[in-house]
This record gives sequence, C-alpha cells and structure tokens, in this order.
Amino acid sequence: MIEACSSREKSRQQREIEDLRSRLGEAEETLRAIRQGEVDSLLVSTDEGDRIYTLKSADYFYRALVEQMGEGAVTINEDGAILYCNRRFAQMLALPLEQVMGDDIRSLIAPHDRADFYAMLLSKTDERREMETALVSADGKLIPVRLSLSFIPYETPPSFCLVVTDMTESRKREDELREAQDNLEQRVARRTADLVAKKEELEKEVTERKRAEEALIISQKHLVHLFTVIPTVVYTLDPESLAITWVSPNIMRVLGYTPEEALKPGWWRQHLHPEDREKAMIAGGEIRAKYHVELEYRFKKKDGEYIWIRDELLMVPDARGNPVEIVGARIDASERRQMEEQRRKLEAQLYQARKLEAIGTLAGGVAHDFNNLLTTILGHAGMLLMELRKDDPLYEDMIEIKKAGERGADLTRRLLAFSRKETRRPELLDLNETVGEMEKMLRRLIREDIELVISPGRDLGPVYMDPTQMDQIIMNLVVNARDAMPDGGTLTIETANVELDRAYFWEHGIENQPGSYVMLAVTDTGIGMDEETKAQIFDPFFTTKDRRTGTGLGLATVYGIVKQNRGYIWTYSEPGQGATMKVYLPRAGEVLEPRRSGDMEAEGGLTGTETILVVEDNEQVLSMTLKILDRYGYRTLAARAGDEAVRVSRDFEGKIHLLLTDVIMPGMSGKELAERLRSERPDMKVLFMSGYTQNIIIQKGVLPADIHYIQKPFSTEGLARKVRESLRD
Repeated sequence: MIEACSSREKSRQQREIEDLRSRLGEAEETLRAIRQGEVDSLLVSTDEGDRIYTLKSADYFYRALVEQMGEGAVTINEDGAILYCNRRFAQMLALPLEQVMGDDIRSLIAPHDRADFYAMLLSKTDERREMETALVSADGKLIPVRLSLSFIPYETPPSFCLVVTDMTESRKREDELREAQDNLEQRVARRTADLVAKKEELEKEVTERKRAEEALIISQKHLVHLFTVIPTVVYTLDPESLAITWVSPNIMRVLGYTPEEALKPGWWRQHLHPEDREKAMIAGGEIRAKYHVELEYRFKKKDGEYIWIRDELLMVPDARGNPVEIVGARIDASERRQMEEQRRKLEAQLYQARKLEAIGTLAGGVAHDFNNLLTTILGHAGMLLMELRKDDPLYEDMIEIKKAGERGADLTRRLLAFSRKETRRPELLDLNETVGEMEKMLRRLIREDIELVISPGRDLGPVYMDPTQMDQIIMNLVVNARDAMPDGGTLTIETANVELDRAYFWEHGIENQPGSYVMLAVTDTGIGMDEETKAQIFDPFFTTKDRRTGTGLGLATVYGIVKQNRGYIWTYSEPGQGATMKVYLPRAGEVLEPRRSGDMEAEGGLTGTETILVVEDNEQVLSMTLKILDRYGYRTLAARAGDEAVRVSRDFEGKIHLLLTDVIMPGMSGKELAERLRSERPDMKVLFMSGYTQNIIIQKGVLPADIHYIQKPFSTEGLARKVRESLRD
C-alpha cells in the first residue's frame, strides 16, 4: 500500500512537472516568436473576456510567471555563465540574487556531475535534456535537483534555458514513506476493522462537509458583496515581507485605486503623506511583535487628495502559534478627525468665553462699586473748586485730584464695556460717517511718521449701536495699531458690507448667526503677532507694552462692546507682517437667518465645471475652500505650498482654468507661484486670497492693483461669485 501511495505521489509530481514544462515551453515558443518579430501583440482569453497584450506587457507577464515559479529558472550562455535567474534559484543556493548573476553554473553543480552537464551544453540539441544531480549551496550542503535544459538558438549569441526543480522534499518524503512502510503494514490489519466500523461515520461526515462547503460558497459570495458596499478597505499581508497579497474590491470606491494597483510593490509606502511616512512604517512593522497594531496617517487618493486613514492590523497564527497571515482594515477617518478638531476648537472657544464671562462679571461688580467712590470724589472735588480761587495754593492740587478721578471714570467705563453692563443708547449709525467725523482726531492721535489711510465701502449698510461705544472701538483699535508701529508705517481703516454664512462660523467655532454684516477693519504695517500673543490679546489686563503705559483693557473693552452688540472680532497677523483687526457688526434691518442650501443650488449662474488649482497652506481653510468649489460643480486640484502646486500643475495633463492661491505662504509666495505657472499656462486665470484687505496687500507692494482678489474670511456665495467673475474676465 505504501508503494502505491509513493507511486501515486510520484505520478502526481511528474504530471505537475510535465504541466509546468509544457507551459514553460509554450511561453518560450511565444517569446521566441516575439523576439524574432513574428508577432506584435497577443490575444489572451480570460474569464473577463479577451485581452490584447502588447510586446511590453507580454514580456512583463512572462517575467512575472518566471518569478512566481516554484522551480528555479536560469538563462546561461554557451560557456555556462548565468545571464539571468529568478529568486527561487537564488533561494535554493542561499545566496543573494546579485551574487548568483554572472557566476558559472558548473561551479554550482556537484563535482561528480559537472562533466555530464557540460556534455549536455555541448550537444546544443533542440530536444529538452534532463538529468538529476545536486547543487552546492552557500553553506556547502548538497541540494538534490532535477535539471531540464533547453537550447535557445534564436538568441544572439545562442543561450540555454535551465529549469531547476528542488527534489529535497520529494526525496525526504520517499525516505519517510519507506521508513513508514514497515510500521504501516503492521497497523493495516488493526486499522481495517476500525475503518469498517467508521465507514458510516465518515459517510455522514462527508455529507455534512459538502453541506458546509456549499454554505461556505454562499458565505463567500455574501462576503464579496459586503466588501463591495462597506466603507472599510480590507486587505491581507504576507507575514514575512509585509507585501499586500489581497485587497477588497471597494478600494476603488474609497481610494480610487484598482486592486491591481494596490498589489504593486511599494504602493502603500509611496502614497503615504511625507510627514507621516516614517511613523507609519515603524508602527506597521511592529505587527510582528505585537500581533495587533492600530495607527492613523494621511494617505494620498488617486485624485491627489490626502485623507486621514485609520488602519488596524491583526496577525493570524496557525494552531501552533506561527504567523500565517496579516489581516488589515483601512477606513477613511477624515470626517472624524475634522469633528475632533472642531470639537477642540469649540471647547477652547467655550473655555475662553467662560473665562472672559467670569472676569467680566467680576470687573463689572468692581466697576460699579468704584463708580460710586468716583462719584463722591469728583463731586466733592468739583464743589471745592467752586469755592477756591484760582490763586489759592490748594486749587492746583484739586485740579489734579479731579483729573485723577476722571481717568478713573474712564477706566471704569472700559471695565463696564468689557463686562457688557454699561448702559447703551443705540441708534442707526453709518460707519463711513463715524470714521469721517473722527478722522481729524485720529490724525492727532497717531504720530507724524504714521500715514493714515481711510477706505470707505460703497453703499455701506447701517448698524444699530451706541455711538460712544463705536467711538471706543475705533479709538482703541487705532491706538493699538499705532503702538504696533514704533518705527512708523501705514494705518488703514476700511469698511465694507459682507455676507457671512454658516460655514464661516462653523470653521471658526463661533456661536453667531449667519447673515449680513458690516465690517470695520483696522490694519497696521507693524511688528505683527505670533499665535501665542493672538490667543491672549482680548484677555483683560494682558498687554505687550510697559506696565506703566498699558492697562491691558483696550482690546478687552473692544471685545466686550462687540459681543454686547452681537458682533464678532477676528484677528489676522503674522510676525513681521503687521496685523488686521476685523470687527463684524450685524447690518441693521437684516434678518440674520441662515441661507438654505436650496437657495444656493438655485443660483445656477454661480456654478461651473472648470478646473481650479487651490493653493493654501492652512489645512482647514484649504479643506473648506475645496468643499465650497466642489459644491458649485468645479473640478479641484489641491496643493499646500508653491512647490507642490508646480508639481500638481505639471502632472495634470488637462487644462487648469483658474489658480486660486493664498498671497503669503512659506517658501514661494502667491505672486511668484502665479508668475511661474502663467509662464507654462498663459491662458490660466488667477484669483488671489488673503486675510489682509486688498488695499493693504497693494500698499505693501505684494500684488499689483489690477488683479482679482478676495479677502478672508469669505462666504460661500462670495467665493463662488468671485470665481465666476475671475473666469469671465
């Protein structure tokens, strides 16, 4: 019986070897015809239909076939030098592939068979020659193999194709079978009775197994369908090389790549975000030790967009605990990350609001009590001054007491404004008129080395607020801008009507109502502020000035007044780039209701299908801008810096109709980027954007006057209108 098993095993192996030889012969014949120019392409029938492969693809698949063979494949010349070998052959010898290439094949064959092998080479017959021998591995061990040699006469110079079959396992199994034969014959008799008894049990088991196989087939079909619709990309890895061996078909819907693309070597690493690549590679490599790894990173989709991926890997062991396969699952985590970032912003806003509210409540209580004291002091000082003559020695002292009391009253008013408890007398105001009336006073307030520029908006809507409070806002902002320019500069006051939508407030984590606002912007060309300073400028008693000259209540007072009038104040500044303070106050007579998405969709005149390259170094602003443009039907390309935008433009073969770029960015500026891309794409339109106002950008010489420009923050409709305007011109 052992001999029968051994015979069947040998027959099976022989059939497999003959089948491989037949396939290899067909491949060799096809390759010969291709190399001799007899064919230009191949027609291959598959389950998915006929496919046509060109010479290049045929060579690729031929090489892929050879590399996947279980046998070694070697090409040698007439002298026995190795011209090519696959990795399996190098693995047999336990040598690096590079070391095997160029070696003499005869030096690798057992010494006693080298003469016979050389005789095979000299024969140069068209018939396939075979022999069994042994290879000498790197550590000196002899590896039993079967050699199949074919002469390739159409190569120049002629060469040989050698198929090397490792016979180690086959010989080992033969020895094991012979060793087990004696024991088996002794056990056959005993097992025969048991087999008869278990016949019915086995028949039942076979029936149940068939049912299980049928159920498995159904389950696999359901699983394939599930992988098509779920948002999670499932894949498997080789536990040794960590190469992707299988990926679910929904990868094309989630990431845009085909499964075939994902199986290419290095595909995953190549599309990792440069800043996340090293961290992700290290974390992914820990799967061998931890057996379970979770990581998050940014990954580039096929359309060029980077998204956040949450990746979870699990090592699957066999019954003995040895790694068999790694199963992974990747899901788009961008929305969750955005929600977490938004929650963080909202928590910070809430904390800041509660802190200011608490300080404001305290300041308001103190101010009210202090007002009572000042009333008494100023009242008595006034009465005493009425009684004293100007030549009285105490007269000047009383004047100083009164001045001190008035300064205290001014400080109290600031505290009350900050705490939002100051009594208001609101009325309809035209900010252009208010600024115009204050111009002379403001010019006296600033130094001679500072130029005051006033840019009033056209058809400015009114605001409903206390004129005194409006004066306080303008005065404090102008004084703050003046002090930020110790060496002189330009101070610009601008007004404009603006539309702020829900997307703007959501992006900035502000609890305000979308609608129509009037903007007051005060811009200086001074020293600017870093992020740490900007986070504290509205805190009461925070000042960057000398404690003897600054109270730290100027901007806190502005903040309190703006919030008291249901407005919002926003700061844009970078170190060395000056600063812009923007105050948004509700436009009087407007209902501050959010616009419905249907209204936006009805504005067909704002939609388009052109391609727009958006360049913005702020991730949140870039994401919001892309979403707005996508909403209006545009095709978008994204870049986070000038050099990346140049690469995106060169890689994109279609027409780019519009470049929408930030003005001030690290490295290449928006102006430099536009000039560079326009030299390559002269028909491309350009639209600049910045947190600074257009007047300031032009005054600084950053951009010429005759450009398309949109100021941050912009509303959804505002951006759409400006894009259409830029594309039409």
